[in-house]
Amino acid sequence: MTDRKIRLAVMSDLHNEFEAAQGFRRPTAASLALDEGRRRIPGHPTMGPLLDGLIGDQIDLVILAGDINVGVRGIEYAREVAQLIGAKTVYVMGNHEAYNGRDLDLLAEDFRNAADATKGSVTFLENEVAVFDFDDQRLYVLGCTLWTDYAMNGSDSDEIAHSMERAGDSLNDHVRISVNGQPFTPYLARQRHLASRA
Repeated sequence: MTDRKIRLAVMSDLHNEFEAAQGFRRPTAASLALDEGRRRIPGHPTMGPLLDGLIGDQIDLVILAGDINVGVRGIEYAREVAQLIGAKTVYVMGNHEAYNGRDLDLLAEDFRNAADATKGSVTFLENEVAVFDFDDQRLYVLGCTLWTDYAMNGSDSDEIAHSMERAGDSLNDHVRISVNGQPFTPYLARQRHLASRA
C-alpha cells in the first residue's frame, strides 16, 4: 500500500447565479482581474472563482457541496471544472439549487440525468454513496442535501416546533421550494434531514 494521500478540492456556496444575473454592472478592480484571469486560462469556466491554483495540482476529486447555481446549471459548471482540472467531480445539491421553481423531487431527477449525460465526469449524489478508486486506495463519498432538523436550540420537541413555526413564516426555503405542488414545509425539511442521516 502506498503512502499517497487522496487529494480533494471542496467548494460550496459559489452562488454563480448572482454573477450570471447581475454581471459586473459597476466593475471593480477585483472583478475585472477575476474576469481577466479566467479568460487567460483556456477552458476555464466563465463564472465562479479563479481555479488556477488547482490546475496541475494533482487533485483526485472535486466535491461541489451545494449552492453552486440555481437549477441544473451547476452540473455544466461541474463538468467544466472536471475538464479543466482533470479530475472527476461529485455534486451535491444545496437549498439554492431548488430556488428555480422546479419541484424538489423532479429537480433531483433532472440533476441525476444531467450528471449522467457527462458520461462519468460528474456524479450527482442525493442520499447515495459513490465509490472511487485511486491507485490502491478506495474512497467512499456519501452525499445528500442535509436539510435542517430545526434542533438548533436543543432536541426538546417544543423548541423544535417553535423553530419550525418561525422558519415557516420567514425562511425562503419554505416559500421558494415545492414538493408535489405543495410548499416545502419545515416539517418536510425535518423529515428529509432524518431520512438523510439514517
